[in-house]
Amino acid sequence: EDVLLLTTPDGVFEYHVEWLAIVDPGRTDVVAPTDEPRLTLVTCYPFEYIGRAPLRYVVRARFVERPEPDV
Repeated sequence: EDVLLLTTPDGVFEYHVEWLAIVDPGRTDVVAPTDEPRLTLVTCYPFEYIGRAPLRYVVRARFVERPEPDV
């Protein structure tokens, strides 16, 4: 299971990758709101393409609640 760590001024947030997809640019459903915290990353595909890439690479990950650190 791949893990993504997102660092913000509010702290570090852990996400586990649920799925990857290669989709047409018009597929807006992949960035639609979800019922639970999710992280969606979208970039052009193929990665080495120069100019307007014909597809999009999408990564969807779910938030993992982290326990409070022991003091």
